[in-house]
Amino acid sequence: MWGALLIAALIGYLLGALPSGLIVARALGSPDPRTYGSGHLGGSNVARRAGVGAGVLVFLADAAKGVVAGVVGGWLAGPWGIVLAGTLAVVGHCWSIFAGGHGGMGLSTAGALLAWLSPPVLIMVIFVWLAAYLIVRERYLGVFITLPTVPLLLQAVSAPTWMVAFGLAVTLLLFARFAAEFRRAKRSG
Repeated sequence: MWGALLIAALIGYLLGALPSGLIVARALGSPDPRTYGSGHLGGSNVARRAGVGAGVLVFLADAAKGVVAGVVGGWLAGPWGIVLAGTLAVVGHCWSIFAGGHGGMGLSTAGALLAWLSPPVLIMVIFVWLAAYLIVRERYLGVFITLPTVPLLLQAVSAPTWMVAFGLAVTLLLFARFAAEFRRAKRSG
């Protein structure tokens, strides 16, 4: 069982680490996304130079990484394999070994996996974020307010323990990622 969990975690990380933004930008002859805008490899930054279509393609690829990692993790090691592979896919997406430690913010990868696991919770999370954003009018602060609701909402809908654990792990991970980005943005702005 431990071997299967380890393989699920490794596959999850490697899937997440595939730098979709870099691949799409290079395929379209666009500049390296690490050199402009936020410097991230996510869809919104790629769209700045390569266009909205490229940004959507990156978003879909990043989302697919989370779901595929979860499916493979579940197949290899059951529900806890989903937790490990899914969480490590988000880690890989945020800090890719194939892109010198650069990556995206992790929301599309984590959000797609949450959509696969519990579509109603994802819908509730989106509404919480919209409400938070409309109140505070600041994207990162809206994310900070919303993230803690993920495991709470999973628990509220009586999701299994492993799913709540995934929600908590991804919440902590994304909170750390967005906190670092928020500090960086405040220093440069």
